[in-house]
Amino acid sequence: MKKGLYCFCIFWAAISVKAQIDIPFNLVTLVKNTSSQTPKDSILPTYQNGAFVYINLKDGQPVFNKKFREAYPFYGKYALVFDTETKSYNLIDRTGSFIIDKGIYTKINHRTTCGTHFISFLMNENSTEYNFNRLNGEFERCSGTSCGYPVLLRFPFRKNEEGQYTMNTNSFEVENATPLDGNYFMVQKGGKIGIIDRTGKILVPIEYEESPVNFIPNRINVINILPLRKDNIWYYYDPEGKLMTKSPWLCQTLLYAQTKLGIYQNGQKYSLLYSDGTTLQKEYDWISEDGLLARTGNDFYFIFDKSIVPYYVK
Repeated sequence: MKKGLYCFCIFWAAISVKAQIDIPFNLVTLVKNTSSQTPKDSILPTYQNGAFVYINLKDGQPVFNKKFREAYPFYGKYALVFDTETKSYNLIDRTGSFIIDKGIYTKINHRTTCGTHFISFLMNENSTEYNFNRLNGEFERCSGTSCGYPVLLRFPFRKNEEGQYTMNTNSFEVENATPLDGNYFMVQKGGKIGIIDRTGKILVPIEYEESPVNFIPNRINVINILPLRKDNIWYYYDPEGKLMTKSPWLCQTLLYAQTKLGIYQNGQKYSLLYSDGTTLQKEYDWISEDGLLARTGNDFYFIFDKSIVPYYVK
């Protein structure tokens, strides 16, 4: 369910950005294709002189002599492109050769329930969905994304007559509590916030003033990163109480990459906070919810760990 909601948010966030700018590609398609994997490839499409060409970042030279109106990153052996000659979408391999019969698929289905390794084509607005599996290079049916049953996280507290929460295993009392996962809990006592484990051991001192995580008795999603504020500084902890980093910035969107901690907003601009407490060297008008794409005006960039690679720059 979480994955489906995440994709839905990406879809609408991309549409809202698309409405604000004039771009020569479909931003929803770009975000969805880029979100499927962190772009580690040295071959990326770059906008040059009115068209996209695939450039090898190692030497800055075109990989093959072909240009496209729309072009998207490679996923394994294949990349999605728009063939201007036939006014249709196609896939190319790493030599630039088309692998689908030309002129068949004019639409991309962004509402597909297939996994991220599929590209879902439509012949027209109301046609059947044709799903290409980029892992094996074949058209096939997909079973959709399975959400499964949510796991309900509970905590070992009972609420007493005074409205306080008391641990079942001892007499430890707090004003409020909520699970971070099955063994660790954010608690509030005396108006301050901290982290304890299932035995009542205090892992993070109960001295913080604020957290964006709500207190709810039962939770269906694990909290992997917990921001806690004290004296205008945000401290980022994992559920076990290990301090990850601290910063004056609160990340509205938290990421789970090795180096990228989250996305924060400064006025009308956005930037990334890293796990070592540093930030991007500049701020952007928009950053995708997975932290992989950034935009300033009509210029788009890939964000690698800490390096910025132009994707579409007028």
